[in-house]
Order: sequence, then C-alpha cells, then structure tokens
Amino acid sequence: GFGHVTGVDAAPAMVDIDRKITGCTIHLSDATLCDQLLAPGSQDVIVISDLIHHPEKVSEWERLLMGCHRLLKPGGILVIREPWPTLVVRLLQFFSQFPVLYRGAMAARLRSFQEEKKLLEHFYTHWITDYPQHIARAGFAKGRDLVWLVHRITVCVRQEQSTP
Repeated sequence: GFGHVTGVDAAPAMVDIDRKITGCTIHLSDATLCDQLLAPGSQDVIVISDLIHHPEKVSEWERLLMGCHRLLKPGGILVIREPWPTLVVRLLQFFSQFPVLYRGAMAARLRSFQEEKKLLEHFYTHWITDYPQHIARAGFAKGRDLVWLVHRITVCVRQEQSTP
C-alpha cells in the first residue's frame, strides 16, 4: 500500500537484485549514511531489517538511528527487526557448531550463525541490554515490541523534538 519505496543496501549484488525485483530506487550505500541520500523529513516509514546487529560500535547504532530520525516526518514510524536470542535461535546456534549438519534447507542459516558469531555476541551483550535507551536518545518513543519466531520487532515513533 505504499506509494513510493526507496531502499539502501551496502552489497552491490543485493542492490542489483532488489532493483530488478522491485523496480524501486535502491541506493548502494552504508546505511549509516542514509540521511545523506534523502531529504530530511521525507519519509513516512523506515524499516531496518537484520542490520543493527552488524555494527560493532555503539556510535554506529546511534548514527543510524539519528539518521532515521532526520529522515522521518514528525510522527513517522521506525520498524526495527533483528535476531533475538529465543530458544530457537539458541538451538540453531548450538547446531551451527556441527558442519556435518550444513545440508539441506537450513545449511545457509546454520553457516550464518558461525559467520556472524562475534557480531551476534556483541549485539546480544550490548544492543539487547540497552536498546530502549538507544532508541530514546535518538529521539524515538518505543511503541510496540514483540518477538516473532527468531526476531524481535520494535516499532518506534519519531518524536517532535529535534535530534539530540
């Protein structure tokens, strides 16, 4: 139901695929620089999916969130979807230690837990414990928060005050 969709991805191959599949404008860029690509206050909704666990520095999370704040219209919605250490995730992480299991439909997922192991550990120990504070510091009010399968989905509303 959206009238105009714009995407940002740092992987050239994904940008090409996204452009072909969606026909939308997809920018090749680091997401922490997204606020330099689009006009301030030009977006109604921003969706960040499986991205916030990648930065290794808190300052990068905050830069991304503050950039989203600048891009959103007052009252705009930020949706954050990230892996969450549910029982299913913990089981997948455990099984990812055994490469003999890297066959079939779950192979890529199990491999990803090994490839991103350090990032996920950093994310689980830093972002997870402090994410409400990061969101608030960037000028958002946390709305709905839910865990769905192996992800946490957090819906935030851009507050009227200017970005801190």
